[in-house]
Order: sequence, then C-alpha cells, then structure tokens
Amino acid sequence: MAEQRTARLVAAEDIDLNTRFLRFALEKPMGFSGGQYVIVHTGITIAEDKTAKRAYSLLSGDQDQHNFELAVRRVGRGPGSNFIHNLPVGEELSFTGPWGKFVPKPEMKPSSGSTLVVASDTGVTAAM
Repeated sequence: MAEQRTARLVAAEDIDLNTRFLRFALEKPMGFSGGQYVIVHTGITIAEDKTAKRAYSLLSGDQDQHNFELAVRRVGRGPGSNFIHNLPVGEELSFTGPWGKFVPKPEMKPSSGSTLVVASDTGVTAAM
C-alpha cells in the first residue's frame, strides 16, 4: 500500500464557475516527474466501507519538489471535485503518489524547456 501524505493548500483561484486552480505545499519533497498524478483521499463515504478517492494530474513543473499544482473541474455532484472546490486555503489535503509511468526519460527531457503535450477529455484541464 502507498504511503499516505499530506499537503497544505497555500493558494486557490477560481478560473471560472467550474474550474479551480490550487497550489499545495509539502514539508518533504514529493519526487514527481511531469506526467504523473496524485490520488486525493477525500474522507467522504460513498458506499459501505468505501471512501471517495480521485486521481488528479499534476499541473506544475517538477523543478520544485516542495510544491505542486492542480486544476480541478467540478463534475456535477461528484464527491471528489466538490471536495476540492470547497477546500479552504490553509487546509491540509490527504493524498498518495506520485503515480504514473507516462513520464519522459531523463535523456529525452528537452534542453529548450519546450514539451509537446497531448490530452483529451478531462486531461485537457491539466494540460492547460
């Protein structure tokens, strides 16, 4: 089982009525690469003995390992997205990660700083 971690919400901005940009701070570096994601543990019960956990792509670059950013689009009455949209600045977020193997190999990272990102559906939010 993955180690559960916490991060503190240090900034949040509503991009529009349904999209929120969030910046989290960590005490210990996360060790993530671009293309990975975290699984947010909301603590909200959705079924007997089951809580809502949702995956969100990391939006931030991986140069700063003590902070990460997410962009979350509210999905109807979804427990994950509404939990994130209602999280106040200063509150802690419980999560696991980083997850995902869709990352560039070290020798493939561009020296120019440019990267081509391809996304569809809800992944477009993170790509933006």
